[in-house]
Amino acid sequence: MPPAKKSIGFRELRVGILIVAAIVVLIFLILNASGDISPFSKKLHLRAHFPNADGLRKGSEVRLAGVRIGKIEDVRLRAATDNPNDPKVEATLAIDTEIDGRPATDLIRKDSTAQLGSPSLLGSDKLVNITPGTSVAEPVTDGDLLPIRSTSSFEALTNTSTDLVQQLNKLSKQFTDIAQKVNEGQGTLGRFVNDEAFYNNLNATIRDTQSVIRQIESGEGTAGKLISDPTLYNNITDISS
Repeated sequence: MPPAKKSIGFRELRVGILIVAAIVVLIFLILNASGDISPFSKKLHLRAHFPNADGLRKGSEVRLAGVRIGKIEDVRLRAATDNPNDPKVEATLAIDTEIDGRPATDLIRKDSTAQLGSPSLLGSDKLVNITPGTSVAEPVTDGDLLPIRSTSSFEALTNTSTDLVQQLNKLSKQFTDIAQKVNEGQGTLGRFVNDEAFYNNLNATIRDTQSVIRQIESGEGTAGKLISDPTLYNNITDISS
């Protein structure tokens, strides 16, 4: 006789539904708190054109004077134009409509600029930093295109450091080449360092000089007698007196 099938009662079904619903709500609250999902707040969408993405991607941070205010909603290539200097990438910025209790349009104005930056020196990811606008400019509206400005001083410092490292590497290579030529006896300095005849001649000259000094000290030779013989001194003294 086959075993009877166990049926799920209404109580068990209700408990299961409540558990699943609680898990869904918990996940939703976590994502909402992290800013990845925020259906209750409307977003202000702005655009910015850059020469290249340079690591910028969907989900990257958008900051206002360094403070996180949103994220990159989309990064796409622009259509080809006749001008090769035209920006190649368009980024869509999804910004919180309220920032620190104030409307975003009170802080982001028509004279605000967008800047492609990096959160750290070694970070490969990029972010977009917006400069606060002034009160004399009009507020931005949804879909506006923000002008961009040049690379930040932080990025410029990184580029300058890279150039300096390249120059030092080049200079180091030149010194290495010079040292190699000297070791191989090439050029005047190489012959001077590696020529044994010069070393032998120098030693011989030093020996001869030391020999002459010993002869003078011992009173040998004309120079020795001239210095050591008191007769010359006495004759000079007699003449002067």
